[in-house]
This record gives sequence, C-alpha cells and structure tokens, in this order.
Amino acid sequence: MKENDMETNEVLCQFRQLKNITVAELVIKYLELEGITHVFGIPGGYISPFLDILRRHTSIKLIISRHEEGAAFMADGYARRTGKLGVVFTTAGPGATNALTGFACAKADRVPLMLIVGHPSTRVFGQGAWQDSSSSEINICEIFSHICGFSEMAVNPDNFPTFFTRALKTAYGRLKQPVHISLPINISAAKIAQVDFPSIRNYVFKGGCFKNEVGQSQINSIFEILLASQNPMMLIGSGCMEAFRKPELLDLFSDFVKRHQIPVMTTPKAKGLYPETEELSLGVFGLGGSQQSSLYLEQSPPDTLIVLGSSLNEWASSQWDPKLKPTIRYNIINKGFINFNFMHMKMLQIA
Repeated sequence: MKENDMETNEVLCQFRQLKNITVAELVIKYLELEGITHVFGIPGGYISPFLDILRRHTSIKLIISRHEEGAAFMADGYARRTGKLGVVFTTAGPGATNALTGFACAKADRVPLMLIVGHPSTRVFGQGAWQDSSSSEINICEIFSHICGFSEMAVNPDNFPTFFTRALKTAYGRLKQPVHISLPINISAAKIAQVDFPSIRNYVFKGGCFKNEVGQSQINSIFEILLASQNPMMLIGSGCMEAFRKPELLDLFSDFVKRHQIPVMTTPKAKGLYPETEELSLGVFGLGGSQQSSLYLEQSPPDTLIVLGSSLNEWASSQWDPKLKPTIRYNIINKGFINFNFMHMKMLQIA
C-alpha cells in the first residue's frame, strides 16, 4: 500500500458511532471537538434544547450577555484571542437581527464565527407563529446570507451531520468567515438514529487547492530583492495574527528582521503582533497610529516594502498614504483582496 493511501485510510478510520443522539447534542459534540470552552448568547425558548445541555456541561460555559450584539462581539473577541470558532446562540426574530452588526464585523475582519438561531417548529411556519423568521416571514437566512459565507436552515435531522460539517468547512475555509445556522426547535430536539462522528477535525481544509503558501521561488525572489535593498521595510497586518500566535514563528520572524536590520510597522488591527518594545519596531502605521512610523517614512523612505497580511485598506494605509509607494513593492496576500488604490504594486499573490 502506498504511503498516501495509508494516510488516507488512517483519517477515514477515525470515526466512532453515536446512536440515538439529538441534533442539539450533536452540535455540542462538534463544539467539544473544536476545543471550545465558552459560547455566548441570551436564553430563549427556541434554543432550550441547547440550554438544557449547556447548563450541565462541564467543559463548555455559556456566557449570557445583556444584548445579542454584545454576545456577537464577545464571540468575535474569543475567536481572535484563541484562534477557535466563536459561537453565538440566539432565538429568531430580534434575537438574530440584534447580532447582525457583530457578524458584519467578523466578515470584514475574516473572523470565524457561528450563529445558531432557534426557530419555531417547522409545523407552524407561515401561520403567524411567535418570531417566525422563516422564508414566509422576515427570512433570517436571506438577511445573513449577505454577510455570512454559509446561511441556511436545517430542516432534516438525518442529513444534519453533513449540513453542519459544511458550515464548519466554510468558517474555516481558505478565508475565515462567519456562518449562520437556523434550527427549528423540532429539528434541534429530533433524534438521529446513528452518526459516524469524527475523532479529529477532518473538515478543516489542508493542502491541495486550499494550501495557503508562497512558493519557494517566490520566497527566493523576495529575499534577493531584500538583499539588494538599501532601506527595506515591513508592514504587518492582522492577516498574520494566526501565524504570529505561535511563539516559534514569531521568534523566527524576529530573528530574521534583526539579522537583516529591517524596521517593522503594523496596521492598527495588527497592533501588538510584533512587540513594540523591540528596537526595530516603528509601532502602528495608519489611522490612529504612532508618529514614529510616519516620521520614519518621511525621513527615510523605503526602497522596498514587504506587506504581510494586509489588504491596504483605508485604515491600514492611512488613507492610502503615497509614502507607501517605494521603488519596489511586494504584497504577499490572497488574490483579489488588495485595495484597488494600490493595484499598481508588484504582488506575490497566493493563488
């Protein structure tokens, strides 16, 4: 057997059977698999199947907010700080729409959030049920489809494992983003006869067309340009947050810029990713940034600027400051997400 086949079989074999499990219990099992310790929201009748489980759960704690918008921003902060999925539970109607702004923020900043909305039973859809937000009324799924990569209502418990896995794949995709799931109360309380449940997070994209790496030839090109530069500079954006969360990667980056004496500034949302106590730190550049970075750009303009993890939007670029236009510029960024005002830049695009 080939080595690749052995690896594939090893992944495929890591499942266990769960029998007579409710949809709500299965959702909590997935959250356990994610290593999630806190979820956020406001109690309500239509999410009672989840509340009953969370009240007695030992490793996942429900944080009750004063308002659903607050719950969404709490989950956003949890996701940014831990790197895990931020989860919000609300009821339909105003419970869901109150969370809208927090999820819009997550979309803008590429934060993986999940909104689970409890609905009336499917048996009373379109009959004027309290807070009915199905397609026959205000249609929560349609509202959230404009800011979430996945926004759907589960109507069949038997295919719910596939349904939920699709939502997780979307949240953890090549570009992280918020997702929304609507669950009628009769669906969340329904039992599934048998589920093949994964023992590992096999729904997280790795490799293949989702491999988010720069090729060795591109790295060599950047390095040659840096060696030939008289005054190189780096700008770090919030897209580096996940990588810099790992101490060993931050140490490697710090050693590299020290060895080659490359000053580093960050965008406002990346503040603190590169320690401002470091000698080569220029602090924050952009709206609300430090004078140190702006003065350095004026007094010692770079001939090469390497941008990591930033789309160079208005805030990050200090309203598209022309000082960010050195002789040679490279922006390592996902294709299609660089601001149009800097499209003349040479880019190493991640395909």
